[in-house]
Amino acid sequence: TSAQDANLTAAVQLMQLNAKSEQTKRQIQTMVEQLIPEASRANMAKAAIKHHINTSQSSSMGRLFDTISALLGICGQNGYEGECASALENVASLASIRETWCTFPIVESKEQDQKMLIAQRDAFLLDFLQQMTQKSAKVTDLAFAFHEAVAQMILDMCNAVRLDTKQNKVALSGGVFANMLLWSRTVSLLRKSGFEVFWNEKV
Repeated sequence: TSAQDANLTAAVQLMQLNAKSEQTKRQIQTMVEQLIPEASRANMAKAAIKHHINTSQSSSMGRLFDTISALLGICGQNGYEGECASALENVASLASIRETWCTFPIVESKEQDQKMLIAQRDAFLLDFLQQMTQKSAKVTDLAFAFHEAVAQMILDMCNAVRLDTKQNKVALSGGVFANMLLWSRTVSLLRKSGFEVFWNEKV
């Protein structure tokens, strides 16, 4: 399944990107071939996406962490829940450059008259792919940059919600916050922006 196979998850994410330049399209094709070397399996994945067979949309952060872990060649298979994400966190903790060069653009959408804020994953991934091609980019620094981008995205979302609701309290929950690097950076950014932050301590 895609939850176990991070390489497949990453390949499928790449297949759905709407790249503009021919150079980026070639880069994506090369990466897909590296992630899924078997042509028949890659073609099956493409057909499943095209015809919406055994596919579903997911807002899971876990699958995005799997994707980045696989793209950076850190971990491509989850032998247990969260293995690829844990490996990504461990590599990120070794970064010498602790900043990010990528962002998640946030757009406003409406579903049944309810306003929603959506972080644009595809735009982020295209930006991240560009950073991966930089000769000076180290895997450790790219792994940290991803964590920092996610923490900044959470802050941006919270700022947007606070602007509308005046709500200043934020609760961090879910498996993704077992990642102590992401948790610590998110809490730090939120507190610096004046938010009161809560999280699970006893489960």
